[in-house]
Amino acid sequence: MTTEQERAELEKEYLYLHPSDHPGLVLSSVPLDGTNFLGWSRAVYVSLGSKMKLGFIDGSFPKPAAGSKNLEKWKRVDLMITSWLWNSIAKKIVGAYMYAASSRNLWLELQRRYGSSNGPMIYQIRRDISSVNQGNLSLTTYFTNLKQLWNEVTYLDPMPQCTCGGCTCGVNRAIANQNESHQLMQFLMGLHESFSAERSQVLMMDPLPDLEKAFSMVMSVEKQRSVHTELAENTNNIAYQLVMKENMRDHAEKPVFKRRHIGSELLKMVKSANTQPTDPLHVDYANYVEYNEDFAGPGQ
Repeated sequence: MTTEQERAELEKEYLYLHPSDHPGLVLSSVPLDGTNFLGWSRAVYVSLGSKMKLGFIDGSFPKPAAGSKNLEKWKRVDLMITSWLWNSIAKKIVGAYMYAASSRNLWLELQRRYGSSNGPMIYQIRRDISSVNQGNLSLTTYFTNLKQLWNEVTYLDPMPQCTCGGCTCGVNRAIANQNESHQLMQFLMGLHESFSAERSQVLMMDPLPDLEKAFSMVMSVEKQRSVHTELAENTNNIAYQLVMKENMRDHAEKPVFKRRHIGSELLKMVKSANTQPTDPLHVDYANYVEYNEDFAGPGQ
């Protein structure tokens, strides 16, 4: 296939719109709000790349010259991509970009406003990495947070690589191994103190395991603890239910006597003894109360 034929095939792919493509499509599940350009731009990049439409925003597939047979097709696709970008921007800021001349111009404007300087972003991400720890998070959530920060800093500040094409010393592999070793140490340093034994076990291994292996080792311990905790809670619940049933049975078997009204009985005794009611001490009141308490059920 000649170069011209290859270019014609490529243009055909760029200008093709699938029947499911429509102006209401959203490129990112999380809209751009002015503070999340890095993750948002990555989502847009992947979405457009999967549709063979990156050339419209990165400039590799520019607008055809006037009179070209593909000009109108290009405009249609470019307007479609512009609409997708609008749908992926938060409503509170999208109004500032409604008059962009093309999807390329819109993309460049967003880059200049929210992603032009990587220095502050790299600083903030590396600062977050240095201070992140597991705390009360689950192991999976903690590792996911770390992984996201590592991916972001790698995207903004990638590790150097040999690009001569003839290198045989394996420097690229060595750099990658060193970076993974740093990530392993960061992961271990941020672990909860309850995993101190597992941390020591990993550090004593020679050679050190890779990051995924270390995570798997700690994860297995967390799962075991979760199972033991669940068993203990079930055991406590069963024991509590047995005690409650035993108490209810004892209470049902114990006879209950109704307490008589002390005041009326006392009055009768006073009258029968022909004693003045104003002198209740004449009656053996203490013995009478004791007698009633002995035959009264609890709480009656």
